[in-house]
Amino acid sequence: MGDSSLDKLPDGRHLTLDTLLRYWKAGRGVPLVVDGTPPFRIVLDPEGNRLTLTTPFTGTEPDLSRWQHINFLLTASDSGPSAQLEVDVTQGGVAAAYSLAIGIADLVQLKKQPLAAAISTTIKDQRELFDRRGGLSEQEEIGLVGELLLLEHLMNKVGPGQALAAWVGPRKGEHDFVFTQAHLEVKTTKSQDRIHVIHGLGQLVPHEDVALMLISTQISFGAAGHGATLPQQIARLRQKAGGNLQQLNELLTRSKWRDDASDLHGTVWSPRSTPRAYLVGSQFPALTSSALANVVPQFGRITHVEYRINVTDLKHSALPGPLEGYVEAPKD
Repeated sequence: MGDSSLDKLPDGRHLTLDTLLRYWKAGRGVPLVVDGTPPFRIVLDPEGNRLTLTTPFTGTEPDLSRWQHINFLLTASDSGPSAQLEVDVTQGGVAAAYSLAIGIADLVQLKKQPLAAAISTTIKDQRELFDRRGGLSEQEEIGLVGELLLLEHLMNKVGPGQALAAWVGPRKGEHDFVFTQAHLEVKTTKSQDRIHVIHGLGQLVPHEDVALMLISTQISFGAAGHGATLPQQIARLRQKAGGNLQQLNELLTRSKWRDDASDLHGTVWSPRSTPRAYLVGSQFPALTSSALANVVPQFGRITHVEYRINVTDLKHSALPGPLEGYVEAPKD
């Protein structure tokens, strides 16, 4: 072996950092046994730049789809199925991967946690090692779907150049879409009622003398052939963008979209109803700084407000110019 101190393997749970690094530098796959029930085995693989944790499999598989540098495998053997957790140590180093493996073994053997729960808990405690993949949350995905539905309508009406110029939300604009006739704040929900989350006291404040319209969009889970996933929606827009493709991609990036996380967004969405437009005027149920400043003591100490509004039964309006036809026509 070259180093006789490595011939006798200690309990894998109690390696010092120095001993761990000596095993790692030995340059071969080294198996370490973590005593306990169920048994765990750690294999150090310097050539493959990975550490593998193996144990008999019971329960359910952990969901690791949103994490990088870590994979879960099921293997069959004469003694039954085995769970293998492979950790790429390129980024975090072998010491961090070893700490993860021992943390999982401790929760299963000493705390009697199910394997999937132990893996999830330990990864979250050491999230810097795995760089949570940059997928959108479901609410962020729903919001982007709604904005892109309107963007596609505008591309068809006025062309990609004007449509993308109007989409200012990703550029930290005051509202999502800006036109000379009106500003639009797009709100999207998967609920049966038109209930929307408003972020902050400035989101529903009109800009000077330009009308502000809240666009209420309802979507629901669809089936293949009856809707589109967010990646499919983006692919469709890219085909329409033509010479404006770079601008579209920049706006998508500013909206937190990442192509390398597209596999995380496989939900098929379809419209639940025709969108509606609501004029944000004096009778609209919006919380603003000017409305609250005179009624809330020490109002300046409030640093963040988030609230929900139900606009289902409110009177809705038409939209002007190129926006015409996108929303449900008012009844009177």
